[in-house]
Amino acid sequence: MGYICVKKLKLAGREYLPGDSIPEEAFVSGRADKLKAYGYIAEAGEPESTSPEVHIEPTPAPVFNIMLGQNDTGESVTIAMTEDHLQAAVDLLRKSAADAVAAVGDETDETVLLFVANVDNRKTVTQAAQKQLAAIAAVQADQ
Repeated sequence: MGYICVKKLKLAGREYLPGDSIPEEAFVSGRADKLKAYGYIAEAGEPESTSPEVHIEPTPAPVFNIMLGQNDTGESVTIAMTEDHLQAAVDLLRKSAADAVAAVGDETDETVLLFVANVDNRKTVTQAAQKQLAAIAAVQADQ
């Protein structure tokens, strides 16, 4: 039996979007039932040729406004993050310092980098995030 993705999720390092077919092998034992109960997946029906077309409306990504602190003038600095931004940032924060520095070098999302640069207390990771933000800004300035 297979499944259909209802809400965006990542399984075994692969990202699935609403409407994608997910093979049963992608799930850790017992995980499919939980994801189905939470509405992330649905059981696939009969073969596509005999089943009615499934249309899934995308849901807007929730946005979290996160206060990072205050700037030099005392104003609050807040960024808006989606679930994907937050997950990417948490994934970076959970890595060892050396692995996080390497991963920051591959990160292109400024929101994730800004969050990591302001939240991570490891100097090497913070510096790497700031350096990557500066590199992105330089590329954007050249365009």
